[in-house]
Amino acid sequence: MTFDKKIIKTFPSDLTSSLSKLSVLFGFTGIMLYNSSYDISSGYLGSNPLKIEDYLNAYSIKHETLTSVSEMDRVKRPGVYIFSCWNNASDIKGGLHTFAVQVDKNGSLKTFNGYDDVNPYKSFSEILTYQKQHSFITGYCVY
Repeated sequence: MTFDKKIIKTFPSDLTSSLSKLSVLFGFTGIMLYNSSYDISSGYLGSNPLKIEDYLNAYSIKHETLTSVSEMDRVKRPGVYIFSCWNNASDIKGGLHTFAVQVDKNGSLKTFNGYDDVNPYKSFSEILTYQKQHSFITGYCVY
């Protein structure tokens, strides 16, 4: 996943720094394809979202690791988040999905490369219930 510079320009200036870092972060997709330690089942199930923290640390990107969707809802504040979840809560063979979420100053959430990038959400929990039940893996708040 990459962020188009046009998309970044649409965000409030206080989020631009985080989004710029995040756009660099999602360059990690290509790196992960060539490093099997980042893959799950040789890449069949995607990249390992638990390795995102290694990438954030390697590039000195300030972040907070969040271990549950309820924790993400509890600490929700304006900023950019990385959200990973299983596509099907009852069958991990359905793969996983990792995407960015922007929380605006009013607490509204907008996904980028999520399941539905058109409609805003009120909580991270609501994202998990879009269309079908997804299952939380990990999350990160990027500063």
